[in-house]
Amino acid sequence: MLASLEADRRRILVLEIEILKLQQALSALQTEKDPVQGRLDAYRYPVLILPNEIISEIFLWFIPPYPDELPLAGSSSPTILTHICRKWREIALATPQLWRTIVIDEQLRSREVQGDIAETWMRRSKSLPLSVHVNNYLGTSPALPSLIPGAARWEHLSLVLWDVDSQILSNAMPLLRQLHLHVDDEINTVVCGDMPLLRTVHLALFAIGNVALPWAQLTSLSLEGAYMGEFGPILLQTPNLVHLSLEIIAAGDDIDFSEIRLLCLQTCDLDSSELECPEVLNTLIAPALRSLRLPEQFLGDDDPINILQAFISRSQCKLDSLSIMSTLTPLQSYRRAFPSIPEIVCSLRLPKPVVDSSSGEDD
Repeated sequence: MLASLEADRRRILVLEIEILKLQQALSALQTEKDPVQGRLDAYRYPVLILPNEIISEIFLWFIPPYPDELPLAGSSSPTILTHICRKWREIALATPQLWRTIVIDEQLRSREVQGDIAETWMRRSKSLPLSVHVNNYLGTSPALPSLIPGAARWEHLSLVLWDVDSQILSNAMPLLRQLHLHVDDEINTVVCGDMPLLRTVHLALFAIGNVALPWAQLTSLSLEGAYMGEFGPILLQTPNLVHLSLEIIAAGDDIDFSEIRLLCLQTCDLDSSELECPEVLNTLIAPALRSLRLPEQFLGDDDPINILQAFISRSQCKLDSLSIMSTLTPLQSYRRAFPSIPEIVCSLRLPKPVVDSSSGEDD
């Protein structure tokens, strides 16, 4: 028993010596660490010493430019800036320009989330003009009731419109400059509210024949998926158009090919989903036209060059650029016919695949 106690005493002495050595080593390391830590603590990362106004400006370059769509989360989203540190969150929330583009789509599957997002971004954007994108192709968006109170702030509006929501356009929109409407189904005729600054409009499908807009003030118009008889009455009311994009998808009924004078038109982009539509150019007069782009099928297969020559002669326009898509006519034929046009571009029409009906049959 006494021998065991003596052994424990010797062991304690050894341990105390080891502990003392370790404590001395730890003290030396701590002494070495303190000045290193002091230097680190004294260092200020450049981004953290920038004025808040500069950081705010950097944030604005981080997101897509206004009024383009931006993601609500992840890369290129202002939301991610609020997750870095407290200072950045405070700066981001105090920068209303970050929140002036509001995008609502099917990715926000929760109806409650759509409404909350709209309310939050409306509040964070303060009183700035807004770019609003509502892309709910599966049905009406629950975010609209939250967005409508800000209609007076809408500057750019892109909307998938459903009949139940059609009256949203009756609101006065004194700042609206750009309107993009997509309608997949029949809706009642919509008469829009006051839009004195509206200049650019894109209408798709059923929006073309069912939305009454202040046509005379438009300078840029895109009609996507129009019937042959729909666009004429609209173009007769657009004397100030500078840019026109027209896609015709069907012939339609009760076609009135009245003469259409677009005296300010400078660029014209036509398409027809392989329909022959020579009547369009036969009725159009555009003396200021500088750029024309269309598929050769649009001109008809009989004599496309003759149709173009008649249009240019009747309009007395001086084209700088002519682009003919899906052509069967050689480029040199167009160059010979239009030597005064500096730039002529032709893309060849791909031949339709030939199916060998004899393949697979027994010899």
